[in-house]
Amino acid sequence: RHSFQPEKIKVITNGLDPFFELPDLNNQEQLDKVEKLRRKYNIRQGQKIFLALTRLRITEKNKNYDKVIKILGELKKEGLQATYILCGKFDQEEHDRIVGIATKAGMNENIILTGFVEDDEISIHYQMADSFVLPSTKEGFGLAFIEAQACGLHVLAGNKDGTTSAVVSNKCGTLIDPNDSKDLKEALIKISKRQSDLTEKAGIQKVVEQN
Repeated sequence: RHSFQPEKIKVITNGLDPFFELPDLNNQEQLDKVEKLRRKYNIRQGQKIFLALTRLRITEKNKNYDKVIKILGELKKEGLQATYILCGKFDQEEHDRIVGIATKAGMNENIILTGFVEDDEISIHYQMADSFVLPSTKEGFGLAFIEAQACGLHVLAGNKDGTTSAVVSNKCGTLIDPNDSKDLKEALIKISKRQSDLTEKAGIQKVVEQN
C-alpha cells in the first residue's frame, strides 16, 4: 500500500520492559528476599505455590482464576496442598467475590490477595512461585506471561487468545482449553508434580533469553 520493500520490513514481537529487573536465580541476597516473602505470607516449606499477576476487577470475567480456586479446592480434598497467590490491585466487590469462592471451596487459608505489588518486588514474587497460573480467554498478549518465564517460571495458560504468542515453548509453558474444567484439573495436577528447582528455572530463563 505504501510502496515499502518487504525485505526492509521486520516485525519485532512484544518483549520485556527494558527496565524490568531480571533475577539472578543464584544470588543469595535475592534468595534471602524470597525466603523473607515466604515467611511474610506464612507459606510452609515444600508447599506448592501458584501465582498470577493481573487486574482483579468485578467487570472482568475472562481471567478464570475463580475456576482455578474451585479446582484447587477439589484437589485439596484429594491431598494436594497448594497456595494460590493473586497479585494485583483489586476492587472491593471482586475481593469479596474471590473470598467467597475460596471459602466455599475450602481454600480460604490457601488464597492470598496481595493487592498492588511494587515494581521492585514483582520479580521476587515470581521467584518464590513454582508456576504462573492464569488460564484466561481474552488476553491480547499478556506481558506478565513473558515476565514470569523470564524469571524461570513455568506457565499454565489458555490456548484461546494472545497468550499463545507469549508462551515461548512447551518447555516453558502448558497451554490448555480454559473452558474445559477437566483439562484445567489435569494440568494443575501435572504442574504440581514438576520439580521447580533452580536448575529447571534457569533452563526456562535461558530458553526465553534465546528467543
